[in-house]
Amino acid sequence: MLTQLKSVNDWLDEISSSKDEDETPLNVSMETVDRLRKKIYDYLLTHVESAAAALGGVSQPSPPVRAVETKARK
Repeated sequence: MLTQLKSVNDWLDEISSSKDEDETPLNVSMETVDRLRKKIYDYLLTHVESAAAALGGVSQPSPPVRAVETKARK
């Protein structure tokens, strides 16, 4: 799973750098790239923290479940 997240993050880096160089292979806004990157970081923080707590034998309450905002496509 971590390898896949790393690959997606690398892909987002490529998109970001190509946008800086005006070589846009895909029509993806920087806002979308930032939003996807934030989701990756949120996932990592949640799961790495809980894994570290489990390995350390520290009991930790589960993080609160957040409502996911969905936007309808037009």
